[in-house]
Amino acid sequence: MILDGKKTLELRGKACRIRERIALICSGTKQVWGVVTIVGSKPMSQSDLEATQQQHCAESIAAVFKDYKKPHGWDLRVPMRFANPISVSPKRGSVIWVVLNDADRSAVNNSLTQYLGAQ
Repeated sequence: MILDGKKTLELRGKACRIRERIALICSGTKQVWGVVTIVGSKPMSQSDLEATQQQHCAESIAAVFKDYKKPHGWDLRVPMRFANPISVSPKRGSVIWVVLNDADRSAVNNSLTQYLGAQ
């Protein structure tokens, strides 16, 4: 949903200090499917969550508060889906943030260059 531009607000339990383009690895695949830019992060009240439901796409506001005591919305922009996913070798135990090795980072940058060149 993020790479399709339908989900522009990622809900998490903590604020995000990163303000840059990140690669997205589909859970359980060890493959980068594209990139998105994080441009902001803010705490979300129940009324904030209700007002932005179409942006975060959570089906249940109550479930958000069950998962996160103090939910935060990460503002996502400029999604870019690669034509072909890139297999990467994340370190074991990486969950939210994965540091890519040099070869994987280079492969992602090459796919990004191809994506931008095709536009």
